[in-house]
Amino acid sequence: MQSAATPAIRAGTEDAKRLCDRLRNRQFPEIPLPPFKWGFTDRPRVIYTYHGLPEGASANDSAAADEAQHIGFRELARQWSVRDIRVIGLSTQSEAQRTHTVITHWLEHEIVGDPKLLVADALRLPTFTHVSQRHYERLVMIIAATGRIAHVFYPLTTPGRAAFQVLTWLKLYSPPDPGATDHAS
Repeated sequence: MQSAATPAIRAGTEDAKRLCDRLRNRQFPEIPLPPFKWGFTDRPRVIYTYHGLPEGASANDSAAADEAQHIGFRELARQWSVRDIRVIGLSTQSEAQRTHTVITHWLEHEIVGDPKLLVADALRLPTFTHVSQRHYERLVMIIAATGRIAHVFYPLTTPGRAAFQVLTWLKLYSPPDPGATDHAS
């Protein structure tokens, strides 16, 4: 298991490309995060990770970017529904923080808590440390109905536009084919 934060990877770097390439076509782990069930046999998923720093944390920019990311996915709810895609937000937030996030931003999609970063450790996803606690770096994974990772968007330089970028990719390359070798990066 990973014990330290994975160093941040800058946009456009070889490290970012390697991360995305390494994850593509890999099976997404069905790690138990009760009461949530992954259920990868029914339909494709879009899983986005966000910082989810606790309230009062001196990270106003982070909170604003989280909000923009949530709202971006909420605003395209009809598009996800038409494509029968399940959207899931993932962070280290507590249940109370996640409930607050869902209510405050009127989210229709699921927000799942992974306070121990089990998914991050299993997939070796990038994380960062804030006040001695690890958090997810922002990224988005498109997961085929089979559970295979079809595409990864990382790093997210404009979190508020991430949902639109995902939708554009899906329009160009959908349905995600888990056996495909390489889609546009």
